[in-house]
Amino acid sequence: MVPSWIEIAFCCASLIAVVYLGRIAIRRRRGRQYVDQTENLSIDIEALPVVSPTDSDLRLDVYGVPVVISVLVIAPVGRGVILPAKTRMSQFMENLVPGMMEVLSSHRPLFRRWPEQLSTRGFVHAVFNNLALPGDRGKGTPWCSVAGRFESDGRHYLAALVCRSERPNGLGQIEIQHAGQWIDILRVRRTHRDG
Repeated sequence: MVPSWIEIAFCCASLIAVVYLGRIAIRRRRGRQYVDQTENLSIDIEALPVVSPTDSDLRLDVYGVPVVISVLVIAPVGRGVILPAKTRMSQFMENLVPGMMEVLSSHRPLFRRWPEQLSTRGFVHAVFNNLALPGDRGKGTPWCSVAGRFESDGRHYLAALVCRSERPNGLGQIEIQHAGQWIDILRVRRTHRDG
């Protein structure tokens, strides 16, 4: 028995409906995964341990103010871009600021990988909201944050540092306007303590 054109059309329509519903289900699942990853991005800055910049032989200055890195956040830019493996993290962080990996090893900040971001502005805004500094966005407190884009191996990534100085300062929240600005703002210095 040969199927009629009505049976063939019905089978084709059913197949198209199954494919269409499958695509919708996949999109919804991907959307939920993204939301789940972004739900828990905030950190209570005032609950972080207090470490003095003088406790380390390696110092990081933000606009000349000695600080300790308390939080480091990194994220890829664009859909489908991933961060490098742990084995390549040292060179990756050196592209942010030379000497940064040694500073991170010394300061041991809280480290967070954020999901892919679609824009630098969106990332900076999310950082300043989720890693809210005390007071007037950190001004007049020992806390400051720096966030923006940097380049590594010809690709764009995003980074944010939350830092603490010995005394209150006026640094607050600093947005990186271009990738080369990191080395204008941050300086790695080796201190010589008498002992």
